[in-house]
Amino acid sequence: METQLDSPLQPTFSFVPTTPVVEQPVKTPKPIPLRQEMNVRPEFPVDSLCPLLKDAVEAIVDIVNCPADLAALSVLGAASLAVQAHADIVHPISGKPQPLSLNLIAVAESGERKTSADNEALKPAKPWELQFERDYKDKMRAYDRHAVHRVRILTIETAKRRGHACAHI
Repeated sequence: METQLDSPLQPTFSFVPTTPVVEQPVKTPKPIPLRQEMNVRPEFPVDSLCPLLKDAVEAIVDIVNCPADLAALSVLGAASLAVQAHADIVHPISGKPQPLSLNLIAVAESGERKTSADNEALKPAKPWELQFERDYKDKMRAYDRHAVHRVRILTIETAKRRGHACAHI
């Protein structure tokens, strides 16, 4: 009786000795850092600002003890806030008016006094902001009173059209 191993249908394997493969160490390139070092940045040209803004930057640096570039960013943001409601610029290519405003971002570590610099630069705007908030709340209260009155009138008119009594409204 023939065993399954001796069956002609079974493939036969032969092992041929090969020379051993010697693995060479693969030299991988040094990884590229995902971010640059934060301390590599040019100094902000504070002297190129107009005297008013330059003085504000220097005062914030003295008061808050922050880097001049961070103080300059805060001062430029406050200046942009002060003028953007009063003027637009005309785009040089399209000729269309666009808002006179800046989009700014401060990239700094926690504790480098970003908020303190912003608070100092925006101090003159704070009273205006509070007055604007009070005016807005007054206008909203007046609008709400008007809206409630208008709803009552519409309710009465609808009730009259339908022939309902209006004494409870």
